[in-house]
Amino acid sequence: MGLLRRIWHELTRPRGVSAHRFHRGGRGSRSGVALLLVLTNLLLMSVLVSEMTYTASVRVKLAVHERDEAKAEQLAYTGAQLYEILLAFMDQAGRALGQYADMLGVDPNNLWQALPSVNTGLMRMVFVSGGSVDDEDMARVATEGLSDEEVAESREGGSERERNFLDFEGDFLAELIDEDSKVDVSAMAASNPQNLSELMANPQAQQLFGLMAGEENDRFFIDKGIERWELIGNLVDWVDADDNRVWQGGSEQNVYANLASPYRPKNATFDSFEEIRLVDGWHDDDVWERFGQHLTIYGGGRINVNSAQPEVIRGLLTAYCMPNGIANQGLLDQVMTGLEEYRLLIGPFRSPADFISAAEQYGATCSNPGQSQQSTGHIRQAIKVKSSTFRVTSTGIVGDAKVTITTIIDTGRRGRANNGTNRQSNIVHFKIE
Repeated sequence: MGLLRRIWHELTRPRGVSAHRFHRGGRGSRSGVALLLVLTNLLLMSVLVSEMTYTASVRVKLAVHERDEAKAEQLAYTGAQLYEILLAFMDQAGRALGQYADMLGVDPNNLWQALPSVNTGLMRMVFVSGGSVDDEDMARVATEGLSDEEVAESREGGSERERNFLDFEGDFLAELIDEDSKVDVSAMAASNPQNLSELMANPQAQQLFGLMAGEENDRFFIDKGIERWELIGNLVDWVDADDNRVWQGGSEQNVYANLASPYRPKNATFDSFEEIRLVDGWHDDDVWERFGQHLTIYGGGRINVNSAQPEVIRGLLTAYCMPNGIANQGLLDQVMTGLEEYRLLIGPFRSPADFISAAEQYGATCSNPGQSQQSTGHIRQAIKVKSSTFRVTSTGIVGDAKVTITTIIDTGRRGRANNGTNRQSNIVHFKIE
């Protein structure tokens, strides 16, 4: 303030020679105000120009980002539609070949396993390197991406009439996941068991309990202080209409009322896969990372043994074919190894009976004489060899913009097109983010 006061005084002090104490000649005492006004105007104009320049720059950057985001969205759609075409081809090929597929040794229903993901960034790397790509190159593409020179080179080679397949800006990564290879918790909840005994008899609950079985999982649950059946029961409590807990009774709402941010159980069906994280117990990161990847809400309740992960197959064997499987890990490992060899040497299982026969061949007890009909009937109802529900996740990237489209496709659904012709209307879930 002292400095400003001195500057103001210097600009406004009287100047010139005084002829009389009541009259001052020369320049007026306020002549410095004009200079001050000029400097102030210049300062304001500088601020105004800077603000206009900054605002224009921000608007340009926003426009560029929105443009890139629109391009990224279209690339994401491209990846999703690529797999829609593949799944439609699989369905048509399976119908066309029919019974001749087995004679030809072809399984159209599992063609998707030959192309589980599409990465145009990796394609560019292969194109640029001439086909020689090592693990180091793949790791670099995954973390850093391609250089501008490599991208430009990958877009070369086309013509005005036929453009290079990779001649576009940005990249997309699409992935296809079989939802029928997982345990369908929505099917378990739909049966609405009223008590623990009914829950333990539920096929999907048995599959989930089998998935959680094993010595390593025993130690995990003991360390966490969590009961398996409580976790399973909480899934049912989240969607059923009543307020009674399946696990040891009590009120469902009390479980969530004591949270830091309390909420109520939904008491309605799952709307999204991510909603499972809201269920008590499943919000635990350790539990979710261990078992969440093997769950789904979109499957039909039966597991495809040709595409299921080993952990899911092991859970099926434990739940249905090996009553003592939890205690006899050696035998369970033997059966798992035998089934893997079967897949490698003979190929996919052609029917549920093939899987059951192979499991028994390597030591399982799916048709124990004491409970043959019940045990075999349960395992037959729990498995299948063809999938109809798939998750497609496609991410488009252009510059700093990234758009991800997630689609759940049920190839078994049919609808009517606008023109009245039969076609498959199989999108059961769609999300863009």
